[in-house]
Amino acid sequence: MNDNWVFRREKTLETAGGYLIRIKMKLKKILAPYGQEFPSGYKFSWIAYNVKNDGERVLFDNHTNKPPHIHTNGHEEYFTWISLAESEKLFLARVQQRFGYFEIELGKI
Repeated sequence: MNDNWVFRREKTLETAGGYLIRIKMKLKKILAPYGQEFPSGYKFSWIAYNVKNDGERVLFDNHTNKPPHIHTNGHEEYFTWISLAESEKLFLARVQQRFGYFEIELGKI
């Protein structure tokens, strides 16, 4: 196992919109030097998808030569990483926007 993992989380829950969704969040610390694609030295992959149709999803990620971005329904857009907490809030807001409300505390997935 890689010592640089900050966390790996998974949770399945039902939303107010009637969706059963699976959320998977992985965050890895990247050692310096790192560029704009790894804000604050993090590499991440956060996905939420409909358990009954995994093509319905919200994905936040970054990778070499590509800064933080969001994939939703075949659409991709960049976002500005402010902090881990703010990025997690944005991810959860986008997941709720797509699938309906659910209660969860930051860092509790």
